[in-house]
Amino acid sequence: MLAARVLAARRLAAGASRALSALPTPTTYGELVESDDASSAYAQNVKRLGKLLGNQVSRQGASGAATVATVERLRHRARQWRGAETDAEATEAFDTMAREVASLQPEMLRDVGRAFAHFLALSNAAEQEHRMRRLEGSRGPGEALYGGKQDSCAGTLDSLVGDEGVSLEAIEAALSKQTLEIVLTAHPTEVHRRTVLAKHRRVAELLAELPSASGFELAEIERELSGVVAALWGSDELRRAKPSPQQEARGGLAVVETSLW
Repeated sequence: MLAARVLAARRLAAGASRALSALPTPTTYGELVESDDASSAYAQNVKRLGKLLGNQVSRQGASGAATVATVERLRHRARQWRGAETDAEATEAFDTMAREVASLQPEMLRDVGRAFAHFLALSNAAEQEHRMRRLEGSRGPGEALYGGKQDSCAGTLDSLVGDEGVSLEAIEAALSKQTLEIVLTAHPTEVHRRTVLAKHRRVAELLAELPSASGFELAEIERELSGVVAALWGSDELRRAKPSPQQEARGGLAVVETSLW
């Protein structure tokens, strides 16, 4: 049964890899195939953040060094699984990974899981900054904001007018009748603490400042990035107590502040 699941997962991963490789823009770091400046900076940022995280984990002494070594072994074996040329090789690579994970002590399992979770979160911050840079780079002088991007206001209007044949008057009439209401749920839907989310946003902001920085400014950005990553690793990622109504309200307002304004 396990072998069947491994083979099925590998086939899905291979199919996803082929589909992603045909896209003009990568969607994950693992599928990054472009060689332009923006994508090169993206890869460098992911490596930079991974190195900073590894340095912080290693500072825990012998346990930290063991955590980093375990993470690297699992990453290496995951690459072997994905790159296996035969089903037998894929099954062996996956089984080896599964056996090592099953053998980890609870403390090590916790730290390895946290390390992977933080690396993925930091990679998402780098991807967010990368996407914004690519969008800004695609906007020509005097053109509409993100013109031609399908999942944007400009792209939607272009599609309605050009593909659907909808008149501008009909679009204006429909928009003038729209109403917008903000609905905040009665319970928190975001499991991460606001302080953790704020640190992720700060990472993306600092990465956006890197291309234009040099000398002292560059050193200061690198120093602050290291500090933010250290704070992330040293913080508890999840809420450990039921939030009060006031805390829930602050969390809802934080969504409005960071998403709409």
